[in-house]
Amino acid sequence: MKRMVSKFIPLSLVLIMSFAFWGCGSFDPSAYVDSQLNYLKTGEVTEEMLANTGLTEEQLEEDYEDLLDDFVDSNYTAGGEAMFEDNEANRSKVREAGKAFFKAMEYEVNEEYTEEDDSYFVEVRIYPSKLLDELESWSQKWREEHEGAFKTQEEVYESFWNSFYDYIIENATSVGYGEPKVITVEIEPDDDGVYDLTEESSSELFNAVFE
Repeated sequence: MKRMVSKFIPLSLVLIMSFAFWGCGSFDPSAYVDSQLNYLKTGEVTEEMLANTGLTEEQLEEDYEDLLDDFVDSNYTAGGEAMFEDNEANRSKVREAGKAFFKAMEYEVNEEYTEEDDSYFVEVRIYPSKLLDELESWSQKWREEHEGAFKTQEEVYESFWNSFYDYIIENATSVGYGEPKVITVEIEPDDDGVYDLTEESSSELFNAVFE
């Protein structure tokens, strides 16, 4: 099971919702970064996001639901044949775990930013969650406690993954955090002048969220 937990980790971290913002006189790079992180953490639509994305509240809410759907699909892809049954109840549980997973993020966005050429640079202080380490420890303990308890491999998978996602739902925000890390993210425009986080910055930022 430890191998399966390890496969779960990177796929979960790459599911980042990113919205492009039009560069204009009122564009605030720090607020832009903060709003993206807050949206991923809470799923809440702010007035700032509505103004800068040009999307409706319904569209943004739908996008967040799509993000959770992607989270569920990626977890089933990672689990493959060793995942529990693909049914509505199990998918609902993975979905709730996704919400808890994102809610565990802790961060502070520096209100100051720098500008170089056409790019903006914003510092983000990340408090990395210990959730993934705790899941590894929990997984090992679960294996030891349930060795020989099931007749079929399917029963093992059903019990393990139900307990696995229950653990995330119940403990994601209470397992504690490590020493903070400061990440500098870059926001750059495309050919149409639309600003967005660079792919490298997105990866670095969200890989720092969990130890």
